[in-house]
Amino acid sequence: MLGSWTASGLRAPADLAGGLSCLPAPTTATLTGMTTSPDEERRRAQRWDDPDGAVAEARARAERSADWSAAVTAVSGTGEAERGGVRVEVDAEGVLRRLTVSDVVAAKGGRVVELGVLAAVRTAQEDVTAQVHELTARAWGEDSATTRVVSQEFTANQTAPRDEPDSTHARNDGGQW
Repeated sequence: MLGSWTASGLRAPADLAGGLSCLPAPTTATLTGMTTSPDEERRRAQRWDDPDGAVAEARARAERSADWSAAVTAVSGTGEAERGGVRVEVDAEGVLRRLTVSDVVAAKGGRVVELGVLAAVRTAQEDVTAQVHELTARAWGEDSATTRVVSQEFTANQTAPRDEPDSTHARNDGGQW
């Protein structure tokens, strides 16, 4: 018999179970090929010595994760351009939720409005990224891998173009639109 699967993994056959105790216990370093810091190893050892503390720590981390997630989801960013004549609000994903264009800016024509909206959306998306970075650093630590990855993801997901829009579109330098 080679062994059987259980809900928790592979179960060794009865005749091998006693012989497996001579194998070294796997460590994080041997399972993942990565090394861990002495502090992390000490924390892991403490979890085994104090399972109630480990459970309490896991619950606290889960609660912090839920609070952080709710806070990030509620973030919105604002931006403006053309001396406040174009104002926008975007949600946490950077999607435009509110747009205001003044009559003064509208009278300048579609091209000015187009560039103003794009500039304001860029600013609003940068505002979202800054807020999310601050929330994440507060929850997980400024130097944590979580903060670094989340900030990189939000920066990468900014959708407003950095350069001027494609000039192949019809150009309206003024008048009504």
